[in-house]
Amino acid sequence: MPLNFFHRPCRSAVLATSVTAAFAAMPTSLSAQDLQPFQRAVGVAPTFHASGSGTDARLASVEMTNGDVFTEYYRPIAVHDFRSHREAGTSVRLLYRIDDGRRMAGKQLGRFVSDGPTRQVTAADRVAFADALTRAFASPYLNDYFDTHYHDAPAGQQFDFILEFDHVLMDNDAGPDDFTELLWFERGPDGGNSWLTLQAVDQDGNALGPPLAVGPDETKNMTPRTIAAQSGQPFGATGVDLSRLGVSETRYLRVRQTQSGDSGYTGGGDANPDFKFMAVITNEEQLEEILDPPAETKIAETQIGTAFD
Repeated sequence: MPLNFFHRPCRSAVLATSVTAAFAAMPTSLSAQDLQPFQRAVGVAPTFHASGSGTDARLASVEMTNGDVFTEYYRPIAVHDFRSHREAGTSVRLLYRIDDGRRMAGKQLGRFVSDGPTRQVTAADRVAFADALTRAFASPYLNDYFDTHYHDAPAGQQFDFILEFDHVLMDNDAGPDDFTELLWFERGPDGGNSWLTLQAVDQDGNALGPPLAVGPDETKNMTPRTIAAQSGQPFGATGVDLSRLGVSETRYLRVRQTQSGDSGYTGGGDANPDFKFMAVITNEEQLEEILDPPAETKIAETQIGTAFD
């Protein structure tokens, strides 16, 4: 089924402003001292509306706390520098819909490429896995997600990668607010029970701000409550404002497992998330530019239904 990632917004209220003079003058990165009041979550998480059920469950819209509803999303276009710190391929896998969504399947790192009887993870395995991970995050279906399958995981970091989006992610406001651009979905008991660490970086992987740990105390069940097709556990979700990463805009995110000492980490839960990442466009000027481009540059529809063949 062809899907268009950019839809007209269904607004229950008019956005207050697009980009203020203060925001326009704001640097793209902040010092550690300036960042301190930004690190905490502001208000409560948005309401995440789902449609469909089973393997067809998908995000329908994001409703901010003031009632504004957004349905336009940035699209992940590449996973760079994917690294898994385990030799066996059973530790990192993808779960996703196949064809018409009638069944679920998993792809484990190390089993994408036919390289003989060994289960050693090769460079080709990592490239193939990163390509499939990109398609999973680009899909609107919640059951296309990254699964950290660490039943026997040792302590320490197990994976990290850089996620690139099709457009620069832009904040809608200069300061901390509850219009959250980054959307994290986590499968687990009570709508999420794990931590994940995010960091804004440039195209070369250099840090633009400090790492931020986002945890289960921020996630909430979707509306209606949505169950992952394979595990029977619900999807939880939360939003992260770009200001919490110390930036007003970025096109690249480093995503990795949370470690002790990461900003925002308070303990509890685990560091093996089963997750999906999306991002919603909240900047009014950017919305207009993307939704109403010149006729010759109209965004084409994207075929997702057979993306994982």
